[in-house]
Amino acid sequence: MEYDKATELYQFAWEDMKEIRGETHLETLFSQEDLAMSFVRIGGNAYTNREEQLSLSHRYMSFVYEERKKQLGPEHHYTLLAVLYFARTKSEMGLHTEAETMMAEGLKVAERNIPKEHIALLFARTVYAQVLAQGRKYAEAEKIFYDLIDKDKYSRLADEDGDHPDRLSNLWLLEQCLDEQGKYKEALYICEEFQAGLAHIGGQGAGMRHRIRLRVQQRIPELKKLIEMTDRSSGHSHNPLGKDA
Repeated sequence: MEYDKATELYQFAWEDMKEIRGETHLETLFSQEDLAMSFVRIGGNAYTNREEQLSLSHRYMSFVYEERKKQLGPEHHYTLLAVLYFARTKSEMGLHTEAETMMAEGLKVAERNIPKEHIALLFARTVYAQVLAQGRKYAEAEKIFYDLIDKDKYSRLADEDGDHPDRLSNLWLLEQCLDEQGKYKEALYICEEFQAGLAHIGGQGAGMRHRIRLRVQQRIPELKKLIEMTDRSSGHSHNPLGKDA
C-alpha cells in the first residue's frame, strides 16, 4: 500500500533527523509530528494494529507538545499546532472530552493572536469541528462547518478558479456530519455543491481526476435512496392526490 510506504518514509526521515540534529531540535520535532499524524491519517504500516498506532501517535505528540512549549512558549503558533494534532490523536483514541477541552483552550489562544480569516485558524476550527463530531456533538460541529464553507472566508486564498481545497474539505466533512444526524436532504445538497466545486478546482479539470470523485458519484445516489426511504417510512409518498386520496 502507498500509505504504508508513506509512513515508512516518515519514520526514516524522523530517525535521520534525530541522528543529524538531535531528538529535541525543532526540525526533528516536525518530522516526529509528521510521523505521529501519519498514524492517525493513513493508518501506519501493516505490522502494527490501530491501537498501537494511536498509542505511538499519542506518545510522540505528547513529546512534541512538551518540547515546543518549553522551547517556544505555550502561545507560539508551533506549540498551538502541536495542541491541535495532540487533540486530534486523543479524539481518535476515544478521549473526546480531553480532546475537546484541549482544542477549545488552544483556540482561545489562537484567536487572540491570529486574524480570524487566517488559513491556520480556519484549519484549527475544522479540526475542532471534527473532534466535536467524533464526540457525537453533531449540532455544534454542524454550526462550525456551515460557517467554514462560506466562500467569503477564502476569497483572498482561492485560486483563479474561485474555490479553495480547505473549503471543499469542509463541505465533505459537513456532508458526513449531516448524514450522521439523518439530515439526508441537506447532506445531498452539500454533496452536490462539493461535486460542483470539485469540477472547478485545480485547473484544467484536475479536481475531477481526484480519486474522491468516484466516492462522490456513489454517494449522491446513496443519499437519494435514503431520502426516498425516509419519505416512505414517514408517510410522505408520491401520491399526487394527496393525503386524503
